[in-house]
Amino acid sequence: MSHMLLLYTALCGAYPTLIGSNHPMSNPVAVHCEGTTAYVAANRPGLVIFDVSNPAAPSLVGTYDTSNAQAVYAVGGIVYVADSNLGLLVVDATTPSAPAFLGSYATNAQGVHVL
Repeated sequence: MSHMLLLYTALCGAYPTLIGSNHPMSNPVAVHCEGTTAYVAANRPGLVIFDVSNPAAPSLVGTYDTSNAQAVYAVGGIVYVADSNLGLLVVDATTPSAPAFLGSYATNAQGVHVL
């Protein structure tokens, strides 16, 4: 089953309105936006990175393969991915088209949240 990144307006007192969508992917479970970049935890293929500077036409700019990405959080292009098999992964996405592994922390339980 394929899913897509969908972008909506989110104004207080108004109904959300679809403004853009792009790129089918399997099993997206979480998204975090920082500036004009959207980071999606998508089980497999893992971390999927979109440029959303034009919300009507988001574009896929990079991916980073993980075992089973469940949650994502980013600060300054450093992305923290909770992976239910691998624990916490830290990925440098300051160049979104070439994300790179920085480190990991194996947890004693399934990694499913990043705060």
